[in-house]
Amino acid sequence: NPANLYVSGADAPILSEEGVTQGDNSAMGFYACSMMPLIKQLMLNKELSEEEFQYLKQAWYADDAAAGGKLKDILRWWSKLCESGPTFGYHPKPSKSWIIAKPGYLDEAKRLFPDLNVTDMGHKYLGSYIGTDEGKNMFVEGKVNEWITDIEDISKIAAREPQVAYAAYIYGLSKRWNYVCRTTPNIVTQLKKLEFKIQETFIPALLDRVFSCTEKCRSIFSLPAREGGLSIYDISETSDTEYQNSCKMTASLTNAIFEQAKEYNEDIEKLKDIKTEISQGRINFYKQRRAEIYQDLSAQMLRNCNWTYTSIREGG
Repeated sequence: NPANLYVSGADAPILSEEGVTQGDNSAMGFYACSMMPLIKQLMLNKELSEEEFQYLKQAWYADDAAAGGKLKDILRWWSKLCESGPTFGYHPKPSKSWIIAKPGYLDEAKRLFPDLNVTDMGHKYLGSYIGTDEGKNMFVEGKVNEWITDIEDISKIAAREPQVAYAAYIYGLSKRWNYVCRTTPNIVTQLKKLEFKIQETFIPALLDRVFSCTEKCRSIFSLPAREGGLSIYDISETSDTEYQNSCKMTASLTNAIFEQAKEYNEDIEKLKDIKTEISQGRINFYKQRRAEIYQDLSAQMLRNCNWTYTSIREGG
């Protein structure tokens, strides 16, 4: 029997009767089988000369298609996608598609793509943002405001169920901004607002304190558990590093997309080495940070912070 899928705000569930459900491990494989013939046909677009085609880059994630290049080349690609897509069961929706034009090309983009949404500021893409710094800052600020609301909600739960709230924060909520940090550069300023809310609202609620968390205690709680902290990291401090690490891990894939490689084979051993390097870098960073923090703490403050941390661990 098909499973019932409950959508927020809907009056009744919908049935999962065809395709794959979000989170299904086989989803990407199914998408690859159905999309690859279409992608290859677009790569063989005879309307583009070899010289023109080398400037057109297309990238797909499941059924999310994107292309970059000169406007006239993208128009040919889009026309071919609309023409060939339905044959493969792919139906592009102009109302949900966006053209991100460089400043100065907005009018031409609107003329060439009258049925699509056109902007020269930018638009969100796969959970991150493509466009100007102004647009990116507005996007991140919107995300931060959403996360602050989530922090306020989870802080109410922390007052009654601290262990549940802590687990929800570590394994759920914090992953939302971790992804944005790894895909969006130079967002430290916007994240400081989120860090302030974590320090002033969530941590006091978690520890059953009516006063705000001090800077010294906050620095301890930002350490990993293995270093005596709570793993409630100060993301405004590490976001730039997370972005750089993400670029390292995806460099070969990025190059394959840029070169429009027809085949992509990952160098597993190289990726393992990069991952080990990143992990070791994090370990060294927090070991050094722990030494600096504990060197600055008074003996009484150190005992108080260690007592708090031990109490939380024993309470679980």
